Amino acid sequence: MIKKCKILFASILIFSCKESIPEPEQVTLINPENNNTCLFSNSNANFGDVEFSWTEAKHTDNYDLIIENQLSNLKNSRTINQTFARVTLERGAPYSWYVVSKSESTENIALSETRNFYLEGPSQLTHIPFPAKLISPLNESIINSGVIVAFQWEGYDLDGDIDNYDLIIENTSNGEEIKYEKIESQNFEVELQIGNIYSWKITTRDKGNNLSSSFNSTFELAN
Repeated sequence: MIKKCKILFASILIFSCKESIPEPEQVTLINPENNNTCLFSNSNANFGDVEFSWTEAKHTDNYDLIIENQLSNLKNSRTINQTFARVTLERGAPYSWYVVSKSESTENIALSETRNFYLEGPSQLTHIPFPAKLISPLNESIINSGVIVAFQWEGYDLDGDIDNYDLIIENTSNGEEIKYEKIESQNFEVELQIGNIYSWKITTRDKGNNLSSSFNSTFELAN
C-alpha cells in the first residue's frame, strides 16, 4: 500500500511539473515605430540597414523576427537570442514586422503586435500606401445576420493622399469575382448569397495612382 502511494505521489508530482511549465510572454515592439518612415544606416541606391528592437520577454529562449515586404509579399525570417537585430532590406517599399517569442521547454509561442514601416527609396518624393487593414468581416468568421454584409477597413499613407479604394470579393465555391471600384469611404455594404464562403481584399489608391493590395480575408455567409 505504501509503495502504491509513493507511485501515485510521483505521478501527481510529474503531472504537476508538466502543467507548471511557464509559457513565453509577448514582447513589446520598440523600433521601427508603427506607420512611420524608417531611418536606416549603411545605405546604397537599392538597400538599407534597418535597426529592429523590442523588449525582453519572460520564459523565452529565443525570438523569431519576421519582416515582410508588402509589395512583393516576400518574408525575411531569422531566429535571434537577443532583443535587437540589424537587417538589410530593399528600399522604396512598405514593410510589416512582428516578433515570435519561443521557449525550449514548450511548443507554445507568443506573437507580438504587427507594425508597419516604410523604407525610403533614393530621391523618393511620394510613398506607396500601406496595405489596408481589414477590420470586418473578421477572417474565418461566420456571419448570420442576413444577406447584407458590411465591409470595413482602415487605410494609411505617409503622404496622407489616399484617393479611393477598390473592394474585391470572390465566391470561393465558383470563383466568381465582384469588384467595386473607387470607393471613397472606408466602409461599404454588399448583398451576397447565403450559404457561400467568400474571400475579400482591398486595393488602396493614392492621388499619384500608387497602389497597394491588402491580404485576403475569408468569411462564411451562413444559411
